[in-house]
Amino acid sequence: DIWRYSDWWGLGAEVRNSQKHLWHWRDWVVESVNHDKGYDQMLREMLAADELYPDDMDRLRATGFLARQYFKFNRTSWLDETIQHTFKAMLGMTFNCAKCHDHKY
Repeated sequence: DIWRYSDWWGLGAEVRNSQKHLWHWRDWVVESVNHDKGYDQMLREMLAADELYPDDMDRLRATGFLARQYFKFNRTSWLDETIQHTFKAMLGMTFNCAKCHDHKY
């Protein structure tokens, strides 16, 4: 799915561990869809709720989108995967080749 939600992380032979507290983000997604929150507002909250609404604990749950890959403990890998997934899920386009080549977009 476009949200890329999973309670567990690990690939192949890696240890599979629970992503603690990520369910708060899942619940926020479900509640947002059920309350007909606009997709544009959902995107704003997922990408920038900590800056736009720093005191709104309900909206801060949306930033779980950014925490999904943080288990890798490598800031560069985390940023790269977050950018790639954001482009795929929200803009419907890949961005992988732009790391090495001039991108057509």
